[in-house]
Amino acid sequence: MQRGDVIVTKITAEHNIADPLTKALTAKVALLGRALQALIDNSIAAGAAQALQPRQALALQSEAQFIRDFRRYGPPTFNGESEKATVVEEWIRELEALYTYLGCSDQLKVKGAVFMLRGEALNWWDVVATVEDHTNEPITWTTSKDLLYDYYFPKTIKDEKEIEFLHLTQRTLMVAQYEKKFTEFSRFALDLIPTEARKIKRFVRGLWKGIKGPIDLQRPTTYAEAIKGALVMDKDVIEKAQPQQKVGLSSGVKRKVPPISSSQPSKTSPQQ
Repeated sequence: MQRGDVIVTKITAEHNIADPLTKALTAKVALLGRALQALIDNSIAAGAAQALQPRQALALQSEAQFIRDFRRYGPPTFNGESEKATVVEEWIRELEALYTYLGCSDQLKVKGAVFMLRGEALNWWDVVATVEDHTNEPITWTTSKDLLYDYYFPKTIKDEKEIEFLHLTQRTLMVAQYEKKFTEFSRFALDLIPTEARKIKRFVRGLWKGIKGPIDLQRPTTYAEAIKGALVMDKDVIEKAQPQQKVGLSSGVKRKVPPISSSQPSKTSPQQ
């Protein structure tokens, strides 16, 4: 064997010996690296969990404080058992008025409403909440209202209320009674009175003709002015009718006078 061959053989032998050692060392370093990374990840997760716990506790404390404050104002309950379909709409309006005053978040609005559910309505909500939980999204206040309206105040009922509003006239009602019904039914037909002027026009159109004419001449520019003018006219009609009714009774002669709630004649239909 020549000298060069001996050197090559020696280098090859040293390389073969070192190669397994290198591989073993590399594998050990990689294992230690993975262990270190796992330790770091666990530490980060533990730190995040510790940081989250105070926030969760604070959130629960905030919710509890909200419920305490909320209850102080005597919010209405809802059991879903009333035959009056508008009850849920009235209940939601009362809650929203309180929410506006308290300035609470969307999620607290939901929690406040659920807290005031009773009986059948609470049973219904438990089922709905279970179904909604599968979406992995929190139930918003808007969604909650939509669900309540769909179940307790369906569109068919809303349509009926709109028709009642379309046909509403004063007839034998006092102006105050007519205005109350007008306000109640108008909530379900807001698209028919999108402006103040349209609202005034429809209100005046439904008045008894003995009041409608003078109010038309006054040309009220606000709904409040129209109501005030109609109330004054209603009072005048009552005051004028009372002496006439007394004269008719004392003389034994029946006279035709507007029945005041009578304040409007039942045989006279309002001018449309």
